[in-house]
Amino acid sequence: MNRKALLVVLTLVILLLVVVACNRGGNGEDEPADETPDVTYEPTPEPEPEPEPPAPPPPPPRRTSQAVFTDTPPTIDGNMDAVWNRAPVLPIDQFISNDQITGEARLLWDYDYLYAWMIIFDGDLHAAGAQPWYNDSVDIYFSERRTEGTSYEDGDRQYRVNFLNELGGGAPTFDRVYSATRVNEGEYYVIEMRIPFRYAQPFNGHQIGWDMQINQASAAGSRIGITKWSDTTCNSWHDPSTFGTVTLVYGPRIENAMFTPQAPEINAELDATWNNATPFIIDLPVYRYIDLPSYQLLTGESRVMWNHNYLFVWLEITDGGIRNRGHGDPWMRSSVELYIDEFNLKQAFSMANGVQYRIDFTNDRTDGVDDNGRFQSATRETDTGWILEMQIPFLQREVYNNAVIGFELQLIHADDSNTRVSISKFSDPTDDSWQNPAGWGELMLVGG
Repeated sequence: MNRKALLVVLTLVILLLVVVACNRGGNGEDEPADETPDVTYEPTPEPEPEPEPPAPPPPPPRRTSQAVFTDTPPTIDGNMDAVWNRAPVLPIDQFISNDQITGEARLLWDYDYLYAWMIIFDGDLHAAGAQPWYNDSVDIYFSERRTEGTSYEDGDRQYRVNFLNELGGGAPTFDRVYSATRVNEGEYYVIEMRIPFRYAQPFNGHQIGWDMQINQASAAGSRIGITKWSDTTCNSWHDPSTFGTVTLVYGPRIENAMFTPQAPEINAELDATWNNATPFIIDLPVYRYIDLPSYQLLTGESRVMWNHNYLFVWLEITDGGIRNRGHGDPWMRSSVELYIDEFNLKQAFSMANGVQYRIDFTNDRTDGVDDNGRFQSATRETDTGWILEMQIPFLQREVYNNAVIGFELQLIHADDSNTRVSISKFSDPTDDSWQNPAGWGELMLVGG
């Protein structure tokens, strides 16, 4: 072997030794080729879940009210006939845009027509809009079969009447529809309507869909405000499921309260001021827990008067001379409950739209009505029952001749068993007067 070849061999041997040395650990042991370095890794944290978006608020409840049967149709001339006083007030006060214009409505019905009377408290009236809904007007939405669909069907209609008595809207026909308007310059305008039933035969308890929309206009010809009775989504023009509900009723019992220029003295004595008040009987039995002898049946005779500040009630109760107040719950004692709804709204009872007074035969009051001490009462026991005389303040409105208020009297009879054994009422045939004014009777304030 020559010298050059020997150098090549030596070089290869040296390179081999270097490779072997590089593959040895520091302790001289071979490291396994697949050994994982002794390193601790923190796990990657899971991302925080996205917060759930807040649930959309539920739609506001649809309003409910009543239309009262009449066998004397009102004259459609824009003037308020006395028959309208029997109908409860529907406040048009749900502001969609702007919060300036409100109104009130009343509804009557017979077997051919629905009647509507509306007063709009807007004295700045304009009819310069390019579209009819840009003028001062009211849109009337009517579903005579109370459909729950989201699009108009047979029996679903829209009418529009402006302050000039121009009738329009999306109804397929205006046959037998009649309207009249009356304007009190600078204060309000009135719309009175007669709308025929075409697809439903109305009856006591029948429900219709109903809504009203006030369109407020500007002098420039634009709509600057919308106020409605029920639907706050402003979709009534295409979605009848948003309408409120009106129940057709034959109407509650109604009696007259006579105006008195002189208030009676509240002492449970029948003074001469009561002579002009016509008595009426309270004898509607709601229930009896036990079979009572006839002499214990609970009845009453009442008289009612009014002035511009108070309602006065005289009540003689016949209970057979047996009464009791030993029960722990005041509504289980021999007592009288008086319910008053000054606006006669017939809506779910609350202290905002009605009051409930409770007085027992010892003149103990247990109702909690805040009347600033203006309520007065007096009681006196007799051989066959007891007498209650009351002065009740008007708390929510100014009253006037022919005004109608909701009114109910409930007589409660408790016997020696320390419990309530029977109830008699003025008008409401149910035991729900404490929470539902639908069956309450009515008083028409006459005179004054």
